[in-house]
Amino acid sequence: MARVVHFEIAATNPEKIISFYEKAFGWKIEKWNGPTDYWLVNTGDPAKPGINGAITPRDGALGPTIITIDIPSFDDALEKVIANGGKAISDKTAIPGVGTMCYCQDIEGNTFGIMEAAPDQVMQNMTDAAKPAAKPASKRASKPAATKKKK
Repeated sequence: MARVVHFEIAATNPEKIISFYEKAFGWKIEKWNGPTDYWLVNTGDPAKPGINGAITPRDGALGPTIITIDIPSFDDALEKVIANGGKAISDKTAIPGVGTMCYCQDIEGNTFGIMEAAPDQVMQNMTDAAKPAAKPASKRASKPAATKKKK
């Protein structure tokens, strides 16, 4: 199965977008030391689920990408989005067994989601996905108990 490993957010004014995401979500963003304008985005603790990405100048060739950002408090995150010039573009929605989310736009109109996961939901889903499927009890082969031979 292929996994998402990186994202890019296209920006007309990268410096303003960088400030928005640093202030709204606490991301660490640094200019890449390469031949093009490109800023590397560190979204958090590498021991937790998630990916890092980049900010790239908008050139018209790239279409929009929607990312969803895991946040510890929905209300606090939405407040920071709005305080930094972004806006909610959908209603706050509770998704049973998943969490609470909505879609927002940053200061250049890029759409992204914010989601406060239901308690232990993210780690539980990852743990469940890694487990092999259990066989139905009726189809399990029963093995006789091992016996030691007497000498």
